[in-house]
Amino acid sequence: MEAVSYREEIGILNGLLQCELSSTETYQHVLDRHANIPGARQLIRFAADHQASADAIQERIRSLGGAPVRGSGIWGKWTDGIASAGHVVGRVADLDALKQEEEQSAAEYRRALDDGHLSRDCRELIESSLLPRVELHLALVDQLIRGLPPSVVD
Repeated sequence: MEAVSYREEIGILNGLLQCELSSTETYQHVLDRHANIPGARQLIRFAADHQASADAIQERIRSLGGAPVRGSGIWGKWTDGIASAGHVVGRVADLDALKQEEEQSAAEYRRALDDGHLSRDCRELIESSLLPRVELHLALVDQLIRGLPPSVVD
């Protein structure tokens, strides 16, 4: 892979990192307001999953000689808006915000996979770990929104 491709891959990865950091922040906002929400144990795990994904992306960026972004950037503004709205409309809106966050993350991962500027290793990381994790979160958050008990995933 040539230097230009490394720069492009690092840029894509930093965008994905911002999504993961934003997701972590959003889960934390929801859990801070609704500690006893049904499915809280899974939501805590999902927040940890997003942090683990962020850590994996940061490691990949560093391995390419890049510098990981330090914050969620524009995605953090989205999270701030969600946090403000959640105070007004409550638990269901917060769960819907988590769903939207997961849908956005999944879309960003799919866009990255469609982009021709990712190495095989990076594509494998997204396909085997990062995207499936988000898809699982999305399904279980959707269950919570519909009022169903969340599936237990260990």
